[in-house]
Amino acid sequence: MFRNFARQAITALGIKGVSTVALVLLISIALYAHKASAAGRKVVYAGSTVTHDLKVVAIVLTVLLVLGVATLDIQRGQELLQSGIEQIRRSGIADRVARWFT
Repeated sequence: MFRNFARQAITALGIKGVSTVALVLLISIALYAHKASAAGRKVVYAGSTVTHDLKVVAIVLTVLLVLGVATLDIQRGQELLQSGIEQIRRSGIADRVARWFT
């Protein structure tokens, strides 16, 4: 559909040869850049939301620790962290995420 529209527009403007290819290439790059920027905005928004939520959780936990409502068991935290890392390794999530960036 886009090709037909572009072909008609180019024909109407009277552009021929290498200029046509260059024009279509530049329009394609512009459309791709627009889509990439829209996706980037969504990622930035999600990242800022996650950052805010993590800050709130950290502040709440700090207040609870200071007030003595909650306690911190370092050894248990290390065990949970090791267990989580092992689960990530077994599930292959890290490999999939690494493939996204390569």
